[in-house]
Amino acid sequence: LSNAIDFERFYFKKRAKPKSDQTIHAVCVGSLVNKKNQAFLIPIVSYLKTKGYDCKIDILGDGPNKAYLQKEIESSNLSKDIILHGNVKNVEEFMRNAEFYIHAATYEPFGLVLLEAMAAGLPVVSLDGKGNRDIIEHEKNGFIFQDQNAEQFGNALIKLKENPNEYLRYVKEGHKFSSDYDIENYTKELEADGYKPVLDNPTYIPWSEMDIVVIKVRNFKFVINVEQKFVSRFYKNGNVG
Repeated sequence: LSNAIDFERFYFKKRAKPKSDQTIHAVCVGSLVNKKNQAFLIPIVSYLKTKGYDCKIDILGDGPNKAYLQKEIESSNLSKDIILHGNVKNVEEFMRNAEFYIHAATYEPFGLVLLEAMAAGLPVVSLDGKGNRDIIEHEKNGFIFQDQNAEQFGNALIKLKENPNEYLRYVKEGHKFSSDYDIENYTKELEADGYKPVLDNPTYIPWSEMDIVVIKVRNFKFVINVEQKFVSRFYKNGNVG
């Protein structure tokens, strides 16, 4: 079994064609640390502005690189274009209000946030972080680039902005792909594979004894994929933690 998201929380069925204006509105979610590489968004925005586009890039997350990023944004005169919001509880609302998702991480073991963005109907433009190769099929359900090339990223965004029907094709592909990772389906698969007793009475089981471990702590359940050493945390009511 793979990783899972709360599809219902992020799903945005009413995703429309991008607005017929000159603004690229995108969101980026992740801790402000080196491997998340949010500084790469600066040359992307600078390139888009040379092509006559205004930008609104909402960066959600906090971390040790916040002061550095804010300084770089200001020194590039992009304070109105790139906004650091810090940690927020309503990530799905930011995604619904945006038109694109940009991911600049240099390393990503999987990339749950990419699935959440797809569920929200956002075409994804991402750097190849290795693990996200399992999610993004280039020019089918998103864009994934090997190099930190601001022009490539910018041109992908412009292409979708200027081709509404193509944009909607990516929306449809993203919805279809991300729905396969719905936590509800994940739980049903666990039950079908004989893990129902663990789900009903979650306790700690040593790593060596099972492929899947479910641990209940207060109001959280932790689903642990032993082979991949991946932990997915979600609330009782299904909201991703």
